[in-house]
Amino acid sequence: MGIFEQEIDISKYIDLYDNGVSIKRVKRIDNQTFKILSLSNNVDIRIVDREKVYKKLLTLEKMKHFTIDTKEHSNRFFYMIPLQTPHGTIVGFILRSVYGKSYNTICKTSEIKEHKVPYMYGFYEDFKKFDNHKECMPIIICEGLKDCILMKKLYPYVLANNTSSLGLNAHILRNISNKFILVYDNDSTGLESTKSDKKLLRSMGCYVDSIQINDDIINNKRYKDVCDLSEDLNLFKDFKKELIKKVSYLKFN
Repeated sequence: MGIFEQEIDISKYIDLYDNGVSIKRVKRIDNQTFKILSLSNNVDIRIVDREKVYKKLLTLEKMKHFTIDTKEHSNRFFYMIPLQTPHGTIVGFILRSVYGKSYNTICKTSEIKEHKVPYMYGFYEDFKKFDNHKECMPIIICEGLKDCILMKKLYPYVLANNTSSLGLNAHILRNISNKFILVYDNDSTGLESTKSDKKLLRSMGCYVDSIQINDDIINNKRYKDVCDLSEDLNLFKDFKKELIKKVSYLKFN
């Protein structure tokens, strides 16, 4: 059976997280991921130094990618991004190396089933007051946490799948709202997921709209997601207007 854990013990990952340093206290790292993660004010994202927790990593199967380096990058430093309920309970983590491409998501499945917490990034304190609105508020769904962080600067009720489609999360989200806007990646998978998730949500009686990330045809630039689009101030401004317009329309209809 090896030395790895047989079931995910979230407390062991919280222990790793407690050994990390808040991203707010780290000297600037010159890449897009650090820049965007630093914008998050809703959750304490931390960076962990593998050399300080190496023995603990050896017992955690989900961390095995971070115990070794690749030819191109070191996995010594990695982000731990908490997945939390609106009341702050940590139910999992998104893990990604600071300089490499190692990536993983862990979550204690039993907690999700018992408390009906979707396996998504972005709930936190934003959703504490969600039910206080007189109108049913739309929820924006995207694929990745970086897109989620950026769009939360425009509108608070944004969630990230951490994958290309909603899956079982759709049934849980249906108990929260019946209005959704999908903002998926500008690739074949994202386009197909937009189509299938629209169909799924509408079959459940939801009102669903979507926004397609546009390429810069004039300058022949392809933008995969909201993060890429944010580098073009003009196109991002247009995206912001479209997003707010669709949120307002769904809110009052």
